[in-house]
Amino acid sequence: MEVWPDYMPRWEVGYSSAYKNAVVRSSIPGKTTQRRVSYRNSEIVSASLVLSSTEKAIFEHFVQDLLNDGADWFLGHVFNSGVVEDGNVRFVSGAYSAAPLSTFLWKISANIEIKRA
Repeated sequence: MEVWPDYMPRWEVGYSSAYKNAVVRSSIPGKTTQRRVSYRNSEIVSASLVLSSTEKAIFEHFVQDLLNDGADWFLGHVFNSGVVEDGNVRFVSGAYSAAPLSTFLWKISANIEIKRA
């Protein structure tokens, strides 16, 4: 598993989150059953980074080349309510967006899934 580089900024997490359901419900007619898929729920949150142009190039290399276009998990550091937390992180659907803030600064936004370590 790849590790988020220490020299890169930490992800800042938004205030809203959704929890991925760890229960599967049967679709067979009649008596409905449910079963647990996992004992570890993951949390999906909106997150952002502010990066320089150089850091953006490193970020794109990390996501595209090391994380299989954002499909793979990585060990990351997430800044949540003033506390830095470590956890397994991946991009939801491998997607992120990049918007220029100025000539040399970029805001990266993504929905990320976090499994607490």
